[in-house]
Amino acid sequence: MDKFILLLITGFLELQCVQINNLTVPPLATPDIPTILDCDYSLDFPKDEELVVKWFFNEETYPVYQWIPDAKPQDLGILKGRLDLTYRASEDKNKVHRALKIVKLRPDLSGNFTCSVSTFSSEDSQTKQMLVFGKCST
Repeated sequence: MDKFILLLITGFLELQCVQINNLTVPPLATPDIPTILDCDYSLDFPKDEELVVKWFFNEETYPVYQWIPDAKPQDLGILKGRLDLTYRASEDKNKVHRALKIVKLRPDLSGNFTCSVSTFSSEDSQTKQMLVFGKCST
């Protein structure tokens, strides 16, 4: 009986997993050239779980981007007004707005970008660094 309960719990935990498969952040980017940062993840959870995708910049504790399926993505903080919020990274309804398309790229966006994907029961995050280097057009 104890083995059955352990297998049941282990199986339940595995079914509610969020995992980032690939975080794509260019190590070097040029100012004024639209740049995409992508956070590809897998989900395996019941339909009633809430999914939230957040991006963080450097060591800030508040997100610079947030998206919840069936809601509009939000650009926040240093990324406010600098993203193409209509950009669609996927046709999958749980991954449509997983990526950032930065259209107003400047050297002040050099730093660490962290993607965090979470549900009520699981979370995964990864961080990569980007250097924005070159002459700005204006």
